[in-house]
Amino acid sequence: MKGPCDNCPFRKDKKFHLRAARAVDIAEGLLRGESFHCHKTIDYGSAEDGEIDARPFNYAEQFCGGALAMLTKQGHFTQMMQIGERLGVWDPSTMDPDAPVYENLDEFVAAMSDE
Repeated sequence: MKGPCDNCPFRKDKKFHLRAARAVDIAEGLLRGESFHCHKTIDYGSAEDGEIDARPFNYAEQFCGGALAMLTKQGHFTQMMQIGERLGVWDPSTMDPDAPVYENLDEFVAAMSDE
């Protein structure tokens, strides 16, 4: 992903509805170096009786472009971003520096808390 999609939660030019607690969870995960996948690339599978499906790794899932753009702007590179750069599958210079994303995770969390 090279940037945020039209309804990316990291876009600051569009309103996205996300619970404040979920925004904090996402931000803390990214600070710990975890990945955050684009909702358009996730295969949620089918769960029965409310159980969460145990599913194999899906190579179609991609790191959220909005998260990538914001983290790159912030100069914070998660473990997967660093690995992707070293393997040559992701280049931070390809990210749009003018992408309409929050400047940092604090701004992202504050925007979701305003809901």
